[in-house]
Amino acid sequence: AAQTAESAEEIARVVGASVEKVQSGRKTLGEAQGSLEEIFGTTESVAEMMQMIRHAAEEQSQGIRQVNQALEELNQMTMENAQFSEVNAKSSSQLSQQAEELLEVVHQFRLWEGEEEEERESPAALPEPQELEAMETASAN
Repeated sequence: AAQTAESAEEIARVVGASVEKVQSGRKTLGEAQGSLEEIFGTTESVAEMMQMIRHAAEEQSQGIRQVNQALEELNQMTMENAQFSEVNAKSSSQLSQQAEELLEVVHQFRLWEGEEEEERESPAALPEPQELEAMETASAN
C-alpha cells in the first residue's frame, strides 16, 4: 500500500508538472501570437509607408521631368534671343552706317545749295554712278 501511495504521489507530481508545462507553453504561445500580431501590424505599416514613399518619388520624378523640360525650353528661347540680338545688332550697325552715308550726301547737297553759282563744284566732283553703286553695295553688307 505504501508503494501504491508513493506511485500515486509520483503520478500526481508528474501530472502536475505536465499541467504546469502545458500552462507555461500556452502562456508562451499567447505571447508569441501577440508578438506575431505586432510584427504583422508593423509590417503592414511599413508596407503603407513604402507605398507612400513610392508615390512621392513618382511625383518628384514627374516634377523633375517638368522642370527639365522647362529648362530646355528656356535654353532654346535664350539661344533664339541671342540669335535675334545678333541679327538686330548687325542691322543696327548697317542702319547706322547708312545714316552716316546719307548725312554725308545731304551735307553735300546743302553745301552745294548755299554756294554761289560760280563756287559750285562741277558735276565731276560728285561721285560717279559706279562709286554710288559700290557705296550702296557696301552698306547693304
